[in-house]
Amino acid sequence: MQDAVQHKRPIAAWKTAGYKVGMKSKPGETSTARHYDQRGAAALMEQKRAIGAEAVPLFTREPYSFVEQIVAAEIAAKGPIKVLDFCCGTGLHGVKIAKMGADVTGIDFSPQSIVAAIALAKKFGVSERTHFVETDSLRFLAEHAGAFDFVFVSGSLYYFDPATVFAAISGALREGGILVAVETNGDNRPMRVVRWLRSRLFHDRDAQTLTSLFGKKQVELLSRTFTVNPQVRYFDFLTLFGRFLPSGSLARAFHGVAAAADRVLLTTLMLNGLGFKFVFAGRKASRPA
Repeated sequence: MQDAVQHKRPIAAWKTAGYKVGMKSKPGETSTARHYDQRGAAALMEQKRAIGAEAVPLFTREPYSFVEQIVAAEIAAKGPIKVLDFCCGTGLHGVKIAKMGADVTGIDFSPQSIVAAIALAKKFGVSERTHFVETDSLRFLAEHAGAFDFVFVSGSLYYFDPATVFAAISGALREGGILVAVETNGDNRPMRVVRWLRSRLFHDRDAQTLTSLFGKKQVELLSRTFTVNPQVRYFDFLTLFGRFLPSGSLARAFHGVAAAADRVLLTTLMLNGLGFKFVFAGRKASRPA
């Protein structure tokens, strides 16, 4: 399934994909185009030993483990499902979802990332269950109306106009299909400061990451678009401090305690502004008979 890879000039492809790449980078920022091609090229040089949640650093793993629980439940209820990994990057999560038993199509605007995703699928033995293609994202959605049972996206929705991309994703889902999105919490003010400082020190943040992350307003719009059982869960406040611990049994023990405390703070007490990431899950409504 891996033969349909389109190689286009990156900037041209990304503009037509609906990404907000017209914003000029300021000092300390990197361009969106350069950022993702660099990540794709780096992934090709790495020897990945893990995929999915296991490939994510322990201190930010919780939202991705939660996503995999949702995927497992969908497969258990429906059998093999058709999944779109929207803005799939280097395929870390799409390949894991394929290993879980789904048929996965991954799309992205970075040719380097698509090459890395194809290589990763081959390494983990799921080439026949995956199809990764560099394409115009919004046009792809429009051309695949009602084609997917499940759309997954991680850390990419904020590059698009929210209303436009939400409607486009809804159009690509079958009735009763589900969107599951992992996004960085734009309402977390301390982390805004951290991102700004990192952009000045390491030049590793593009303009959208500094200005366009999703918060309460966008979550409410998601809930109005995917209206069947919408839910939002916030993750990673205390767990983030685990990044300062050496890997090993101490880090794992700390993570277990911190994750449990985060569930109380972020879910029970709903102190959402403290969460680093959130997961949105909601279904497309069926049309009245």
